[in-house]
Amino acid sequence: MRELQEEGKIAHLGLSEVGREQIEAAQAIIDVAAVQNIYNLATRTWDEVVDYCLRRRISFVAWFPVMRGELAKPGGVAAEVAAETGATPAQVALAWLLVRADVMCPFPAPRRSRTLRRLRSCLTATDRRTDRPAHFDGVTATRKRRPATTTLSGPAAQMS
Repeated sequence: MRELQEEGKIAHLGLSEVGREQIEAAQAIIDVAAVQNIYNLATRTWDEVVDYCLRRRISFVAWFPVMRGELAKPGGVAAEVAAETGATPAQVALAWLLVRADVMCPFPAPRRSRTLRRLRSCLTATDRRTDRPAHFDGVTATRKRRPATTTLSGPAAQMS
């Protein structure tokens, strides 16, 4: 991969569902442009990775940012903050991500154009920053971190 990057055949390389140690191992071989892990208001198992990416100025792509609409439903923590701020729960969930780290890029991946339009309105309204980040501390992860299935070994890891 490094040779392909040096030859200009690959402009940027990213990693998915990796921990800090895996990022560090990859950085010894390639320039890591982005990390994409599941991350949202309720699933924060990758907090350490977000902090690492923030310190190293590596883009962090948060996939599943509104949990397929679960964080946008009435009654949750995002709904409570939304009612107080005049935003929608989805706007609150996306704004929280953007406030969390300036290297954050939420990746909602809508399947329908109607959903895309709703998400676009959420992203344009994310300047409604919450001044209550501690309010979200009680929200716990809904999905446990899966063990990594990709390791740096073999010919790719030996490129220099």
